[in-house]
Amino acid sequence: MWRRACVQMGRAVLCFVVGLLALPGVAVAGDVDVGVEWINKFPDNPSCDRLYNRDNCAKGLYNYFKFKGWKGRFCNGNDNAWEEHWKEASSGGTDGSYCDRCDIAMIATHGNSGGFSFNSRHDDQWLSRTEARWGDDDDLEWIILDACSCLASATHANWQTAFARLHTILGFDTNAHDKRTRGFWFAYKAFRKKSVVQSWWYACEVTEGSGTDAAAMGVYRPNDTYSDRIHGKGSVARDSSSPTSFWYYSHNCD
Repeated sequence: MWRRACVQMGRAVLCFVVGLLALPGVAVAGDVDVGVEWINKFPDNPSCDRLYNRDNCAKGLYNYFKFKGWKGRFCNGNDNAWEEHWKEASSGGTDGSYCDRCDIAMIATHGNSGGFSFNSRHDDQWLSRTEARWGDDDDLEWIILDACSCLASATHANWQTAFARLHTILGFDTNAHDKRTRGFWFAYKAFRKKSVVQSWWYACEVTEGSGTDAAAMGVYRPNDTYSDRIHGKGSVARDSSSPTSFWYYSHNCD
């Protein structure tokens, strides 16, 4: 089952690849791009337990999109996955050369309602939601936070400042499990013309169970992004540089 909430801007509403660092390419008009990062090992971040499948989850999505002709912009893991790749330039980040150069991006790691974790200290080991402003530099429409409770229902509205032409954030309302195939199943459904949100529900249903609630949040006005499909597989809402309201769904993975 799902539940929905719309939140207005300005209202006080609380309604996770081993190898060398893959440097980003130069964005070219007409490209459709994918980028992923993951962290399995946290030897320098004692607050985080070891994970085992975040690499497989992220690479499953990345490889499927590349197989279907999308440009792979970056695919980094463990110490090569840097917090600054997801952080706004005004906060000291380099998202304009990484996640914002993609149409779809995934980070697979540990997280909670305030953000998500890294092992590397570039620039630090925690991306706070207040440091994110996605889509303002270039392409980014859809971002997947494969990490526990980043989109917790009680605090999801705090992510609204991350939307700068971004369409949708996909994640979890509750804790989630360390599953290897979630990224693959999302891509599988997205290329079969299911909406981005419905593809996420399917991927989470296949890999989770009734004890887990997936979540999605996106722009409601001025351009409703709920029915977006990936490029080439259906309609995509127009970008909203200054969204005024948002939709939110929590979906039980039974």
